[in-house]
Amino acid sequence: MPRPRARCEAAAVYSFAELVEPCADRPPCPVPVDWAVVEGWLGLRLPGDYKAIADAYGPVDVGGGGLSIEVPRIDGASGFEYAEFIRDSKSACRQSSRVHPPYRPPLFHPVPGGLLPWGRTSAGGDLFWDTSVSPDPDRWTVVLHRVLPRCAEISPWQAYDLTLTGFVEAVLLDRVPMPGGAYLGSLPMTVARLGLLDEVGWRTDCYRGHRGTFPDDHPLAVWPEPGGFLPFGSTIDADMLGWLTEGEPDAWPLIVWPRHAPQGPRLAGGLVDTLVAWLRGRDLGEAFPGLDPEDDPLEFAAFQPWDGSVPEPVATAPRAVDTPA
Repeated sequence: MPRPRARCEAAAVYSFAELVEPCADRPPCPVPVDWAVVEGWLGLRLPGDYKAIADAYGPVDVGGGGLSIEVPRIDGASGFEYAEFIRDSKSACRQSSRVHPPYRPPLFHPVPGGLLPWGRTSAGGDLFWDTSVSPDPDRWTVVLHRVLPRCAEISPWQAYDLTLTGFVEAVLLDRVPMPGGAYLGSLPMTVARLGLLDEVGWRTDCYRGHRGTFPDDHPLAVWPEPGGFLPFGSTIDADMLGWLTEGEPDAWPLIVWPRHAPQGPRLAGGLVDTLVAWLRGRDLGEAFPGLDPEDDPLEFAAFQPWDGSVPEPVATAPRAVDTPA
């Protein structure tokens, strides 16, 4: 006889499957997840509906890209790391909370009862569980963080009395309020695989949506428009880094779409030169911020083990040398 929790998880998948239709061109693709390892690393159990949907569908865009559900994975195409997603979501929202009401960051996991990220919205929002609601993760409710340009006096936080599946159902069948009076929903009842190209689509849709609402703050054309902004990465503060697709690709200029600052000019150097300058400590402005005071630097340190191999010497042309007279 199925365990009660297993029945609840099966019901969550059935309910989700009844609502959404897989996209033919990007069908969902489940990925194997060792939940015991993930939950051991987190130090807490995750909601059953989330794990059941993740096992059945993998990382997905829901509602035509209206929101994404992230899943622990290492994807060879996207290089996604679950730990990086959690780290970056917490850091970006923590920093923005210092300049918006109530002007102090909330608690984040691993602090007991802290917020734990699970997804994003196409409107530039970050989705969290409020783990303080109950010791039972199946009762955790959803919290949204979304910053509005030029609205520093509005709190970016919105709490819902909805679990993950309840929130997804609400944005598909109805709509939910967001900070600033906007709404999310009613989204198309579709589900699609989330990957690198889908991330690009999510970022361009995000910019396009902001441009429609705040055109003065978002002056860039968006790819595939001529010379449009083509994002390919982001900073820890969720500023988007991309190219302006003007002329030949090797000559495309870099530009940053800042999350919490006015749009700045294109960057002077190319991608490699810009990254090297930043790694060497050169001040590149708000586009490449440092760590938040509450960030643990060790979470951002990366080490690659040396395998003992010696790089092959680079062949160079012989130099002319002066010979003694």
